[in-house]
Amino acid sequence: MLLVAVVGAVLVSGCTAETPANDTLPTASEGAESSAELEPLGPADLPMPVEARERTPAGAEAFVEYYVALINASQVSLQSDFIRQLSAECTTCRRLADGVDYFSAQGFRYDGGAITINALSLPTAILDTMDFSVDLSQAQVRVLDGTGAEVPAYTAAESRYGSSGGQLTWASALDSWTVSDLTIE
Repeated sequence: MLLVAVVGAVLVSGCTAETPANDTLPTASEGAESSAELEPLGPADLPMPVEARERTPAGAEAFVEYYVALINASQVSLQSDFIRQLSAECTTCRRLADGVDYFSAQGFRYDGGAITINALSLPTAILDTMDFSVDLSQAQVRVLDGTGAEVPAYTAAESRYGSSGGQLTWASALDSWTVSDLTIE
């Protein structure tokens, strides 16, 4: 089976001196870091949403959804750079990216094969990591060569991977989650 796999810190500050509350709300420039200040991640036509860059369980969930969308986009663009950027430590993800690069070098293209999330558990936090379970489906996929002929070795029927999961790790340098482990079952 061919599976093109899936696969803001909370700051607490204390005051030691008593200070009066402000009479007005802070302006955008005085408030917390805005999304405009984050370095963009992802391709220009599929930038990572701000929600996916939150260091929370909901942010991790949004990141998994984004990462699956990024994998689907890589099947069309045959570009693996952004998958690699967001999953450098993940062996399964590296194999996925290598497959995209191989297909690109061979002049192949995907016909179908979109991955869908059927269910995603709310990730559980362990320090700077989040574990998640995910139920995935992949639509029927055909791989076509440069002439448009089907490459039978890479054709696969629709598949379901209901016992999949992985682990995300917070990458401070990116202000983002990254995929550190992915299991497709």
